[in-house]
Amino acid sequence: MRKTIGFLLVFGILGLNSFSQEAGLPPGTDIKSVLCRGWETNYALMGATRVDRVQAIGNFAYQFKTNNTYILYDYAHHSKYDGAWVYDRDKKEVDLYLNGRIRGRIISLRNTELIMIVGRTKNIAEGPDEIRVIYKPKNG
Repeated sequence: MRKTIGFLLVFGILGLNSFSQEAGLPPGTDIKSVLCRGWETNYALMGATRVDRVQAIGNFAYQFKTNNTYILYDYAHHSKYDGAWVYDRDKKEVDLYLNGRIRGRIISLRNTELIMIVGRTKNIAEGPDEIRVIYKPKNG
């Protein structure tokens, strides 16, 4: 089970399109002031099932930059990936691109929490193949 979840997350982040919902940022919020910092994996939700961090879903971190780029760190595989992020003001979501394709979508962003959907291949209602990864600000 843990290997399956980790596998889905890696390929969700690196290889699958994701489904969008509204990010819900407060009106007038400067996206860069909230997003541009380090974020680390806290836990994931597969439907209503909570999956704890490193043991099952992998140890990932993002460093978002003000020039609309990011670095994804995959500590388990000693890898890092450079990508770009785009904020859609109308849809209130942040798309994460890697090699020109959407690899994740941030649906909620607050100072203390970032929620990203990975593992979604079709734009349909929430289903069992949707994984929500919850990130927290990285210390240090």
